[in-house]
Amino acid sequence: MPSMWTLDETHLPNSTQDQVAARLTERGPCEEPQPLALFSTCQSSGRGSHGRSWELAPDSLALTCAWPLTDGLTQMALTEQTPWPVHFTGVALAAIEGELGALGRLQIKWPNDLWLDRQKVGGLLVERRRLVGRWWWLIGVGLNGRWAGRCPPHLSATGLFDSLGSGLSGHSARDLARPIASEILRWLADLSGRTAEQRDLFLRQSMAFCLQRDGLKGHEVEVCLADGRRVSGRADGLADNGAFCLSTVKGTLRFQMGEARILQSSQSVNGEMA
Repeated sequence: MPSMWTLDETHLPNSTQDQVAARLTERGPCEEPQPLALFSTCQSSGRGSHGRSWELAPDSLALTCAWPLTDGLTQMALTEQTPWPVHFTGVALAAIEGELGALGRLQIKWPNDLWLDRQKVGGLLVERRRLVGRWWWLIGVGLNGRWAGRCPPHLSATGLFDSLGSGLSGHSARDLARPIASEILRWLADLSGRTAEQRDLFLRQSMAFCLQRDGLKGHEVEVCLADGRRVSGRADGLADNGAFCLSTVKGTLRFQMGEARILQSSQSVNGEMA
C-alpha cells in the first residue's frame, strides 16, 4: 500500500487527467509506485463524461488524484457493480465540509455531481487506465468557486463561495486542492488496506453517508441511459449497493449507470469533469 504522495500544480490548459497519465508514463514502471495529485486553477480544456467539455468559473479548481491499484483491489475496481463515482463524490463532499465547516447544504446528484441548493458546483470523473504495466485509478474533481458576475445562463450551476456568502470571502477554490486530495487518497488507502470482508463493510458505511446526502430523492426525474433511452419516475434514493432507484408505473427500477435530471427544471445538469 502506497505510503507517500505528492501534490503539484500545473499551469497548462489541458486536462489534469491527461497530464497525470503523461507524468506516470514518464516515470516508467517501478516496484512501489506512489500516488500523485495534480491541480490547476487555469484549466481551459477539461474533459467531462460522454465527450463533453467542462466549463470552469474564473475562480475554480481542477484536480486529479492518481492511485495505483494493488492486485487485491484491481478486480474489484474493474467491475461496474460498485458505484465508484458516487463514493468519490461523497468523499469530496466530506473533504469540502471538513475544510469549510459543516455546511449541511451540499448534496450528491447521482451519479457524480456536487449540488448546492439544487445547482451544480462540482463534478467528478472516475477513470481506470492501464499505465506502465499496471492499472491506475484517476479521480478527477472539478469545483467552481466564484463566477465573475453571474454564472452563464445556459449552465444550471453556481459557485461554491458565491452561494455560501461573504463569510468565506477569504477563501478560493485552490485552497481546497490539498484537503480534497488528502481525503480521496486517505479513503483509497483505507480501502486498499482492508480484507475483502472488511472492504464490504467499509463501502456500506461510505454509501450510508452518500444516502444521507442524496439530492434527488423524492423528485420527479428523468434517467438518461447510455443507449439513448429515457425513463421517467420518482427518485426513491440510492440502494445499499449505490444503484439509483426509480419508482415508475411499471414498478421500481434500478440503474447502476446513467444520468438523472429533475423534470421540473428547464435544463439538465451536466456531468463530470477532469
